[in-house]
Amino acid sequence: IIPLIPDVMSLDLSLTANPASTESFLDILHSGEIFDVNSRSKPSQDKPAFPSDSEDSQMFYIWLTDYGLNSAGQTLFSSGYLHYSLTQKELPENNTLQLNTSGYEISLLLPQISKSYPNKEIQFKIYPSSPPSVQLTEEAVELQVQINIELHIIQDDSTTDNVATLQTVSLTKVPVSHYCPGVSLVSVVDLVTRFALHSYITNRSSQYGNHPGGTIFYIQHVHLML
Repeated sequence: IIPLIPDVMSLDLSLTANPASTESFLDILHSGEIFDVNSRSKPSQDKPAFPSDSEDSQMFYIWLTDYGLNSAGQTLFSSGYLHYSLTQKELPENNTLQLNTSGYEISLLLPQISKSYPNKEIQFKIYPSSPPSVQLTEEAVELQVQINIELHIIQDDSTTDNVATLQTVSLTKVPVSHYCPGVSLVSVVDLVTRFALHSYITNRSSQYGNHPGGTIFYIQHVHLML
């Protein structure tokens, strides 16, 4: 078990089956599940079946699926980690945007709210309405996120009134060749292996420290030809 976000989620890299080995190969299956450390439940997505090894022309094979990323999205969604609140206090000091109903931007974009609630502070509540969905194919990586943006008016007694809600759907599709033109199997294996080992060592050496954000890579199935 590797902690990813302290007190929020961890990565389960335990074996799902006994390693299979002969004189010519070693086959290892890992879980790759990312789960809520406070309330672990059965993932909504079934673990995928890996393709059978139909050839042995390469020395080293790694099978990656979207199972781990989707379990991470489910965990972040259910834990509330993706909920964000934005008020004037969260904005940089040199920011010119005024989160106030009498501010220029709000008066211009939402004149009716500005008239109904003059000189009131504004709070935005931003959160996904469903778990983020990731789909990996040989051609592209697709990410779909449904996000709600609520506009709240902060009253004098610190209570808030929800006066508007914007529902959005973001669909991002990035071709693999866009970032990896002419990529080879050797370079993919090298990149993933190096990053996975770096992530493992970093989390083990500083289990509860603060780590820079970034993409989480994981290895679910390793097939090594000897």
